[in-house]
Amino acid sequence: MICSLLVIMIFLFHRVTITPGEENLRFITYSDSEDYGIECSEVLSLNVDRGLAAFSYTIGTKRDYPYIGMAVERTDSTYWNLARFNKITLRVDKNMTTPYTLLLGTMEEGFSSEDKPVTWRLFQDDINEISGERISLPMKHMQTPTWWFGTNSLSKNNNRKSLSRVRMIRLQNHPLAPRNTPQRIHLQRITFSHSAGRIMLFLVPSLGLMLFPLIKREKRLPGYRPLAIENRQSEELSILEEFIGKEYNRLDLSLQTVIRDTGLSEKSIRHTLKSKYGKGFIEYLTHIRMNEAARLLCQSDRQIAEIALFVGYRHPTTFTKIFNRTFGVSPRKYREHHRNNDT
Repeated sequence: MICSLLVIMIFLFHRVTITPGEENLRFITYSDSEDYGIECSEVLSLNVDRGLAAFSYTIGTKRDYPYIGMAVERTDSTYWNLARFNKITLRVDKNMTTPYTLLLGTMEEGFSSEDKPVTWRLFQDDINEISGERISLPMKHMQTPTWWFGTNSLSKNNNRKSLSRVRMIRLQNHPLAPRNTPQRIHLQRITFSHSAGRIMLFLVPSLGLMLFPLIKREKRLPGYRPLAIENRQSEELSILEEFIGKEYNRLDLSLQTVIRDTGLSEKSIRHTLKSKYGKGFIEYLTHIRMNEAARLLCQSDRQIAEIALFVGYRHPTTFTKIFNRTFGVSPRKYREHHRNNDT
């Protein structure tokens, strides 16, 4: 029993830490300029010292979806096995870092090729706000973007096995970052680990089994106390509201994503939303997205295409069509009307 507990402890407390300046790491830059020529995004500087990778850049205006970033890989061409972890922690200089996108480039067995980076399966998540020096996010938030499947002519799937063969880690421009404006990322460390919740999930039962023989059993029964158990539908509704409320702006959010990440069945999701709101999944998701879009149109100066992307629509035309159907006017006229009324 003790040996088993030690094995579990070693597994749970093991972590992978990536620190700039280590001998076995190589930092490089990449941008759309390399593929499409001048007047695209531009690398201003990349300085890597012990404990700090300082990257500055500007995002070009010539492309609809520009990209630029810095990447770290191992110099020995081996992989990081990150499939076992469920938490990512990034340590940055918050005063020198703007929002960005984190990407993991992985090798899909039997498909990815070393000399064709487009075949490397990507997992990504946007860091929308730099509120402190430590940024933590669940590993499950790292999802493969839909466009990757289309580019490689593959059917969309939820396979995450390639996370055991991570070839490269990238920090790339945020999709809503301003263009022709200097941006900076000052990275100090990336850590892949187990969350405290997972550690306790394994540790507490294991300790209980070890201590059980030492506990003197109570001869008399404890006093009866009724258990406070919430109705299943109320619990499922809380899970749904919390998850969709946080994840509604994901471009790849679908009913299957909710099923996978919450553990709820398709039947229970449909029944719960219908009973509480009288809406199906798509109707409920659209309701949240449209209300947030309306708020942003009134309270921000973001372009309509940016707001569409921010609330979960990759194509502005799709967003405009749904907004028009919801509010009876186009996003532009909605903004003009409410701003005129406010003044």
